[in-house]
Amino acid sequence: MKLIFKALFVILAILTSQVSVFADQFVQVNQNASATVNLNCDVIQSPTDSGYIFTWFQNGNEVILDTNQNSILSSMLTKGEIWTCKVYKETGIAGTVFIGEDSTTIRNSAPVITPSNALPIALNGAPGTPFSYDVNATDADADSLTYSLSAITPAAPILINSNTGLLTWFNPVAGIYAFSVIVSDSGYGATSVTQNYNLVISGTAPTPLSVVVSGNPISGPVPLAVAFTATASGGTAPYTYNWDFTNDGTYDANNVSSTSVQNNNVYSATSSYTARVQVTDSASMTAQATVTISVTTTTNTSITFSTSSCPDAEEDSAYTCDIDATGSGTLQYSLLSEPSGMTIDQNSGLISWTPSSAGDNTFTVRVTDITNLLSRDQSFTVAVDEAEVTNEFVFIDSIVFEKETYSPGETAVAYVTVRNEDDNDVDDLKIELLMVDSGVTAVSSEFDLMGNGKKTIKVSFDLPNELFASSEWIKFTLIGENIRIARYRALEFSGASNVFSAKSGPSELIFKPTSLPGYSAGNGVNDLNWSGIWFMIILILLLLGLAAYIVKGMADERKKKVKFTSLDEQLLY
Repeated sequence: MKLIFKALFVILAILTSQVSVFADQFVQVNQNASATVNLNCDVIQSPTDSGYIFTWFQNGNEVILDTNQNSILSSMLTKGEIWTCKVYKETGIAGTVFIGEDSTTIRNSAPVITPSNALPIALNGAPGTPFSYDVNATDADADSLTYSLSAITPAAPILINSNTGLLTWFNPVAGIYAFSVIVSDSGYGATSVTQNYNLVISGTAPTPLSVVVSGNPISGPVPLAVAFTATASGGTAPYTYNWDFTNDGTYDANNVSSTSVQNNNVYSATSSYTARVQVTDSASMTAQATVTISVTTTTNTSITFSTSSCPDAEEDSAYTCDIDATGSGTLQYSLLSEPSGMTIDQNSGLISWTPSSAGDNTFTVRVTDITNLLSRDQSFTVAVDEAEVTNEFVFIDSIVFEKETYSPGETAVAYVTVRNEDDNDVDDLKIELLMVDSGVTAVSSEFDLMGNGKKTIKVSFDLPNELFASSEWIKFTLIGENIRIARYRALEFSGASNVFSAKSGPSELIFKPTSLPGYSAGNGVNDLNWSGIWFMIILILLLLGLAAYIVKGMADERKKKVKFTSLDEQLLY
């Protein structure tokens, strides 16, 4: 009996001691758990102990997890859920003992702006150019977000789309503007996040949008096919062109481009038409231009040309030719198939031109009686003479492009090698470049050429974005005091792909005139100077002959000076 009482006393003591230990422990979960913050369950204890069993409940339902798992990942949490953590401990003799429990409601996660920074984020824009910036924000709870702006300092009409976060300012004014964007979510425990911005508007405002339109031809007998060209400038590229070929208020065609566009129309009835083009830039600004097209009856003899021919011209020199005609009505002059750069005053008939290359140029002058809708054509040929080269010692040796293929809009690079065969230096030289058909020009920096020296000069030029010919001649002119030397390289391209190829053309066309010293083939390799080669061969032969003569003379002299004391020495010698 005594043994039984002792055993009961021991058990009672153990249970009493366990209760006193558990009384100093309690369970606690973090109250900030959300879809971005893990949920943790901790036993606050004294003294420190281990071996606890954790049981989790989600909205009152037990979640089957590892009994040692005292943390729930944020990816398993949804705002508004109630999570409870119950903790037990296995005591051995007393079995599993309940320690305590704690609960929390999962909180809402705040939106996140990307990118974000504790300091204001810098944004940039230009005066007069529409500004836009998309504020990007996300929410871990997939809540719908609302965007808003704080006060803008100084005041400015900056707008924000409350649903998308897109900032816009149609016509910015130079200055520095400070503001904040607030992104708020919705639902239980709604939160918000704020990001500060500094918008810097600097630079020069774009020039006003304008457009110029032309037609080729602007008059002629029915049916008349006209190629229109419109060129926009100012505003903000790219541009959209809408065409109304008869000015009836209905657009017949449209194009999109960053510079110029072409469009065609065929007029099948005799009349005077006003073709109109409206251009719209990316800022929704518009501009218009018109050109008058006179569609006449068949060619007639009531118009008479008083001018039958034009005088010759000189390469790279300003040229004029006055075309006179008579008729019963108001006359208008235009050109057909004219060389690049040639123009005619539509009222006076005065042709103006600066020819860029030598040769014969044939074109047609059309005179239109816009009163009676009659027209007549006549062909003219202008012979262009080559410009004089007044320096016989300076030459262009070769012209080589940096790469073999270029695309429209690229920057092309050419290397021009120049040679000086005189003993004296040649100073203040430069190289001018001209794309003969497109009119693109470029010029190198000035350079000096040492006596009997050679130098390679780099010339860069921007190719047009659009070209409508099958090939293009590039003219390189070396210019200095009493020096003007022109050489050519061909630049061809495929009309289908608009890809340029820097290829050589016929050798007689690449450099003009070919009789000048310094002519080289299209690939930039110098032609052999046969006169110089023969001169060197003859000079070498003469030097060899002279050397042989000197050696023979020295041998003869040596024989004269030798003295013999016996017949045997003479025989041995």
